[in-house]
Amino acid sequence: GATRYLFELLNNDTDAEQQDGQQAIEMGNISFNNVAFSYPNNPEKKVFNMLNIHIKQGEKTVIRGPSGNGKSTLAKLLLGYYLPTSGEIKIGEKLLNKHTIASFRSNIAYVEQEPILFSSSIIENLLPDVGEKPTQEQMKKVINACKKANAHEFIELLPNGYYTPISDRGNQLSGGQKQRIAIARAILQEPELVILDEFTSALDSKNRHCIEQAMEQLLLNKTVIIITHKESQFEKADNLIML
Repeated sequence: GATRYLFELLNNDTDAEQQDGQQAIEMGNISFNNVAFSYPNNPEKKVFNMLNIHIKQGEKTVIRGPSGNGKSTLAKLLLGYYLPTSGEIKIGEKLLNKHTIASFRSNIAYVEQEPILFSSSIIENLLPDVGEKPTQEQMKKVINACKKANAHEFIELLPNGYYTPISDRGNQLSGGQKQRIAIARAILQEPELVILDEFTSALDSKNRHCIEQAMEQLLLNKTVIIITHKESQFEKADNLIML
């Protein structure tokens, strides 16, 4: 039964991301124009109705609001996991749709509360297409990114350093260590848009401070969207959106 469901997903031709006819889209101001959205499994319940927001390129925007008001859904729409039920999302002058999602997604780094790590080594999580062994130049970039993310020191202490297996979902690492790996991966990606979704809410104060220091390296000269309840994040923001 599970295998049949997987094949149904693979054969789904209505998925937002299609492999042919992709168009390039560059980073610019982000606009949600009269956006309405409801999840496919609950079409009667609208998460958004006539949502209009404007996020300027290069600025830091904090999004806050009660749980269930659509903060994470907004991030999923930007990542192209779903398309609006009606209305439009524009990046600069271009529409974000099934023909532009792939190129825009490549410009995004998404750091969430529980980062997704694979059951492989740290280096394979940082460079998914690394093959058997990274080149000297690739390794230099990885180490530099990990130093910026305050991750290099603890990685060096692991039994096999960057080649240490971290088990399923990174279970051999602490919450703070997993977050720092996710930040290093984002730095390596060199994104133009960074989305932070409650990324420090599960951490203690010591780890939170370490992560926030690392984030300063990632967020330089980027468009940043922070989904958070923490008032400490509001002071450094250019904009505050309440949902």
